[in-house]
Amino acid sequence: MLLSGVSRNIPFLRKQSGLWMQELIFNRRHQSLFIVRFKQAGNTFKVCLASLLCLMMVTVGWAVDRDIAIVLKATGNVTLQQANVSVAQEVSRGLHLNSGDQIRTGDDGFAAIMFTDDKTLVKLRGNSVLKIRGSRQQSTIAKRLNMPVGEMWVKVKPQKVKLKIETPSGVAAVKGTAFYILVDGIGNTKLYGIEGVTELSNSIGAVDVKAGMTGLATKTRAPSVHETIFAEQPTWGTEDKTEYELEIELINPSGEKRKLKIQYDDRN
Repeated sequence: MLLSGVSRNIPFLRKQSGLWMQELIFNRRHQSLFIVRFKQAGNTFKVCLASLLCLMMVTVGWAVDRDIAIVLKATGNVTLQQANVSVAQEVSRGLHLNSGDQIRTGDDGFAAIMFTDDKTLVKLRGNSVLKIRGSRQQSTIAKRLNMPVGEMWVKVKPQKVKLKIETPSGVAAVKGTAFYILVDGIGNTKLYGIEGVTELSNSIGAVDVKAGMTGLATKTRAPSVHETIFAEQPTWGTEDKTEYELEIELINPSGEKRKLKIQYDDRN
């Protein structure tokens, strides 16, 4: 439906819509809910890819555990450790991530990662380790993150399936919220609620952490919750608001070039 509407407005897509779809799938790191601008003859067109990508996943098929997230920003020392690969690689903007990949930030490292189904955004501060896991379930990704140590800010879009974040001392389960989660060197977990509600649990108990509250979990005690001391609450996750942009060039068999610009505005 979306493709036919776009094709009517953009001659290149009307003539080459099937080819264009194949090329976009080949470059599938640019996925749903992005706003894409097609530039042609000095004109700019905007479309939302959510419906189009659902169509592509149905008609072509998509590996359930691949390309589940994309790196929007990486500064300082940030490395990627892939499953079954002994050597870590440097992380750069635009790198697409698969289930089982592990991101590590050094002292000066920072990374912003976005999931490709719903624009859920994760930011990692220095000296953090995060393993991402996910599998596609129709038009969504069931997300499960593991953070043994570090600091993370999360902005979760409304979910059909709860996003779960595992730490050595607890599990945070969310459907749509914003929060910070900090894990120290011995595995203690601190969760600062910013928006919505997050459940913090372990094998001993569970609490709901609402906005303005702080949840604590250790390996030997049930989680607890208290009012946030705002002087202690991190603010770095929202201080880094940026308009992220990626661009890719597509070439059809006739040699015609078209540019795809992927934008995510974190300032909203």
